[in-house]
Amino acid sequence: MSQQSLVKIEDYQQVVTKIYSYVSVSITNVVLNTSVDVQVMIYDSNQNMIDLKLLTLSGTDYTNWGNDDSYILNISCQKLGFTLATTSK
Repeated sequence: MSQQSLVKIEDYQQVVTKIYSYVSVSITNVVLNTSVDVQVMIYDSNQNMIDLKLLTLSGTDYTNWGNDDSYILNISCQKLGFTLATTSK
């Protein structure tokens, strides 16, 4: 097989448990006075990226942003159900 092609297989269920330890948040797009798109990169305890989540913050989530960029981290974690650790490990 010289070319890579997508080949159908029977559905296969793989169950994986991931432990999230760190996050990194980036703003990918801003629609002024409307919304902000946020990319949340999620890492394991060895700081290997293991997941990626995309969020759009709009309405009051957007207007509450104001001048405090830490708000983006806090609201993103809240939306994903994460709790910020009180100390870095």
